[in-house]
Order: sequence, then structure tokens, then C-alpha cells
Amino acid sequence: LDIDALRRSFDILVERHAALRTSFVETPGSVHVYVPRIHPATPLDWMRADLLDESSSEETLRKLAKRFAAEPFDLAQGPELRVGLVRYGDNEHLLLLALHHIATHGLSMQFIVGEFFAPFCVAVTGTAATLAAPPVVSSHSAALQHRRLNRSEAQRQLNDWRNELGDEAPALALPF
Repeated sequence: LDIDALRRSFDILVERHAALRTSFVETPGSVHVYVPRIHPATPLDWMRADLLDESSSEETLRKLAKRFAAEPFDLAQGPELRVGLVRYGDNEHLLLLALHHIATHGLSMQFIVGEFFAPFCVAVTGTAATLAAPPVVSSHSAALQHRRLNRSEAQRQLNDWRNELGDEAPALALPF
């Protein structure tokens, strides 16, 4: 495994996507109003583990991955991305990746994986390649959605749903 290429790929990913280097700071004097703060791109701190001298059973790796995934994110400090690498054999590694849902969602994961592998393949093969600019910037997308949902449009959509669903919400008859 070319660990340097792996690191460079994640550094490029973080540099290209502001959502992966954004923290959320509560504004002073407010009641739970958070402001996004985009930080400069810096190399990620990786969790590294070497299990060559230990029992590296599938169960051991599963427990380590669960602990890694369960570690809470500090949204005020960031980053909203954690990477870990576990070496459990001479040529066997486990890559751990945790992203907070505030920075990504199911649909964007496919895009992020592609964004990671492109520079990784380039680094491993030594070829040069350029990546196109990311198609959507989260803050731009949010601003566009906000403009679309001006007060009258939001009210229109709310009225549509009320007409569709009606005023009554019947009780659900769920089995115990």
C-alpha cells in the first residue's frame, strides 16, 4: 500500500471540498444559532494502528472499526472527516473513514469516493491528471435553495402538502 499516495489523495479531497473542513460555531448571545466557518485546507490527523504483533481476527478489526465510527465529532472544532489506517498483515490494511452527516449524505458519498480514487490512482501510477471543479458547492446550493424557498414559495408548498395530506392524522394501529 502506498501510504503517501493515500494521504495525498485525502489531502486533495479536503482541499477541494469546503464541507470537509467546515466547523460550526454558536454565535454569542444567540439561542442555538450556529455559523459555518470554513477553515484552510490542512493535512488530516490519521488514526494509525499496527496489529501485526496482535491477534488480528475479523472480530478484532470489527470492534476497532466500531469504536472508530462511534467516536463523536466536535462540530465546533472540526474536521467533519476522520481517517484511520490499520495494518494487520504484511500486505493487509483496513482503511477506516468516518464522515459526519452534516458534511455529506448518501448521494454525495459516491461522488466523494470517485474524488478520492482519481488522485490516488494518479499518485500510484505517477501520471499527471487534472480534476474538474466540483459541480456543486454546498454553501452555493444552500443559498440557491433559500432563494427558491422565499416566503411565498414556501407557503405555496406547505399549502400543497396540506391539501394532499388533509388536516387529520389518523392514529396508527401498530401491533405490540
